[in-house]
Amino acid sequence: MIDYYETPRQLIDLSDIKFSGRILDIGGGGEGIISLHSGERVVAIDKRADELAETADIGTKIIMDACSLC
Repeated sequence: MIDYYETPRQLIDLSDIKFSGRILDIGGGGEGIISLHSGERVVAIDKRADELAETADIGTKIIMDACSLC
């Protein structure tokens, strides 16, 4: 039997965050939520190419392991 824990859904309002520069999204594959929110400023890295392929073609996508950032 596997133990698991459920937490209530959490919402984080990012609409008031204003800054210049790029956003590094570590583990940015899958849904690509950060890229959808912040667009071309996002550099999404994920060690799984299939996860990055699932995201929208927004910003920069790099296949990379976050344990060895280049």
